[in-house]
Amino acid sequence: FLCLVCHQARSKTYQVKFKMTEIKIRKANNEDAKHLALLNITCWTQSYRGLLADEILNNMSLGRMIQDYEFFFNLKHSNKSIYVAELNERIIGFCTYAKINNKKSDYEILALYVEQSYWRLKIGSKLLNQVEQRIKRFFTQNLWVSTLKNNIMAQNFYHSCGFESTSIEKVFRILDFCYPEL
Repeated sequence: FLCLVCHQARSKTYQVKFKMTEIKIRKANNEDAKHLALLNITCWTQSYRGLLADEILNNMSLGRMIQDYEFFFNLKHSNKSIYVAELNERIIGFCTYAKINNKKSDYEILALYVEQSYWRLKIGSKLLNQVEQRIKRFFTQNLWVSTLKNNIMAQNFYHSCGFESTSIEKVFRILDFCYPEL
């Protein structure tokens, strides 16, 4: 990931409705582990095909991903939190964020994924807004996110939400592959 994006916390809310059913945003719990793992894999294959090596996307393990989420929910003092977006009691998106260890009042979006069939319906914005409302209580100064340098769609989304690009560069490593991040 080559470009970090910094954003001052903002306050904007969205009401998104689907045929008399409202999208529900709530904090994730341990019962969500399997659904989060499956959605994570689905979103990676939908979003990163052509951006990451097929070897990475084709070898994602549902069992391993479920174990990772179950481990997260069993931690007593994790600095990470997850909010989910539900439609008709089905998780269709989620946002994971964490306090940055070396920063006094900064947080980072670690993942924000929405099922492809629900893109452009403000669900990502609604999840992001929930996170921003939550971290404002801790006098947060900055909210950061990293994107793959070649993930223009993600960069456009974050820019539309008020994030600004920075000159900070990182490298994301997975298996034997390296990808620049912004």
